[in-house]
Amino acid sequence: MLYARGSFSGNYIPSDPAELAQGNYIIGHEFAAPPEGWEDREQGWGPVNQEIAEIIVTRFADKPIYAASTVARALRHIAPELELAGVFKDTSSDTTGSKGGTWSELEQARLLAGEGRPVHVGHAYHAARIAMQSQKMGLEPLLPDGLPSSFDAESAQWWCRSPWQWALREVPGVLYLRYLGQI
Repeated sequence: MLYARGSFSGNYIPSDPAELAQGNYIIGHEFAAPPEGWEDREQGWGPVNQEIAEIIVTRFADKPIYAASTVARALRHIAPELELAGVFKDTSSDTTGSKGGTWSELEQARLLAGEGRPVHVGHAYHAARIAMQSQKMGLEPLLPDGLPSSFDAESAQWWCRSPWQWALREVPGVLYLRYLGQI
């Protein structure tokens, strides 16, 4: 299978709730990097990362949390008392093979948290690829239901602004990640 169901529709297959309870730790994956000048905005992490952080706080605050920097900023704003187990270096730049991106987030999480069953909290359109890459890395990924499927028209990452732009970048990006052995 080249790519999992739901990758272009946001209709991923969530894990069974009993399995989610067995997750060892949470990974908060960034989606839609904030635009230039985000530091001057009240919500500099963007609405999708806000939704991701809210899911983590309301459903998974009892587990160790590792998060991309924008999700971590949102988490600190929503729940300043919440301690994070780790914050990933580099902003996300998926499907480029750069220092950032999902693969880097997974490498950092595995380095910090070890092997296990991470619960991935990210974007619904991104969820299938996150799970595939996590499996490729030797982890046992878990996906909760209700991940956000909205896009951010102001994102610095043009591919996170709409479903068709996501597909336009994701198709060649997945082929490239497959070439790199990351899927």
